[in-house]
Amino acid sequence: MRNFGLKIGKVGAVKFEERIRELTEGMPDLAEIVEPLLDARRKLRQNYAALHRKLLAIVRDDEVCRRLMSIPGVGPVVSLALHRDDRYPRPLPQLQGGRSDFGPDAGAP
Repeated sequence: MRNFGLKIGKVGAVKFEERIRELTEGMPDLAEIVEPLLDARRKLRQNYAALHRKLLAIVRDDEVCRRLMSIPGVGPVVSLALHRDDRYPRPLPQLQGGRSDFGPDAGAP
């Protein structure tokens, strides 16, 4: 939009489409270009929301994932990845202490 001299400004995700349409009002050529992009953005956000709800349902029903998420910095994706990854032994060593035997801190003093 900046290439066309238009500034979106600070808008949240909900008001984004409305702001873009407001800026392209009276510019039919630009509106024709932007509309498919807005459609694609809307569809991506819908698909992301559906997948995120499925992820939350999976970890909500999994006791190990819920326990892992009680550790600061461990959310649903990380807890599921750690729980489902067979490369690491159970239980996860020293994870509660802030260090582990794997990952970026592995072997650090």
